[in-house]
Amino acid sequence: MDLIQHYTSETESETETQEEGDRDFPIESDEKEGENKLESQTSIPPPLPNIEIYSQLYQQNMSKTVATTFGYLPWKPPFAAIRNIERACLRTISKIPLLSENYKFVSTHKDTSRLVKQHLTVFPGVALNTPDTHLVADKIFESVAKLEVPKSMIVTVGGGSDPLSSILNKPRKAIRFQTVNYLELARGFTNDRLFLLIYVKHTADSRKYADELTKLCRQTLEDNGYLQNPERYSPSSYHVSICTGYLKKAELSNKDIAKVNKQLRSITIPELVDLSFDVEELCCTGSSETIYSHRLLPYT
Repeated sequence: MDLIQHYTSETESETETQEEGDRDFPIESDEKEGENKLESQTSIPPPLPNIEIYSQLYQQNMSKTVATTFGYLPWKPPFAAIRNIERACLRTISKIPLLSENYKFVSTHKDTSRLVKQHLTVFPGVALNTPDTHLVADKIFESVAKLEVPKSMIVTVGGGSDPLSSILNKPRKAIRFQTVNYLELARGFTNDRLFLLIYVKHTADSRKYADELTKLCRQTLEDNGYLQNPERYSPSSYHVSICTGYLKKAELSNKDIAKVNKQLRSITIPELVDLSFDVEELCCTGSSETIYSHRLLPYT
């Protein structure tokens, strides 16, 4: 994979995150930059190929005259699994001095200021011509409901061997994306942040479904005249951000990041070997931190 730059994924308070002490995020405090963003009404710089996660830009790009939304698939693994992945990430970081000496990494699930936790971005944060984000979400969900999910991707999750587990965690259908067994590093929207990612390892069916899902969302936005800046809508490479690295010493150059990624791809992480992203719903963000959701498959 080519060098990844300008990765972005949901807004966070840098102060709160640092107090949390541990990492898929920051609200830029520079007033001049904030004014420029407001004047440009959610202008998002074009991303480089292969990585377009924009959930972190959601609140940064809110405007008084238009709304902003992005679509994503929440990933909600058991807490034990998240803890294992976190430990694996920290273990891997400790092997790479360029990361451990220059950045403090914080896990996504520990970021209390973040609206959206672990997720796969379906379509990027986009400016809308209407403030009615509920209507926009309904139109998207109506279109997505007609999209057929490949049988090879449908699995049953939840349940348990005892009656209580079956009640508290009822068996239900989910859509499964396989993952690679190594990490990737990406630069943040601001140069002082890096992100550790786990990419989807696509099959022919999952690639087709992911492409169709993203394309259908865009088509719905365009057909209904909601999309303010169609040129800002880019395909999404499906992955989950696991940790964010906050600059504490020297900023990594593009050459450094390429070097680190070469190292990361050579490190097989046992905790990721049998990992999968099992998702059950599509979500769209609205105003005032509202989140609309649509179940992609029936429960049974």
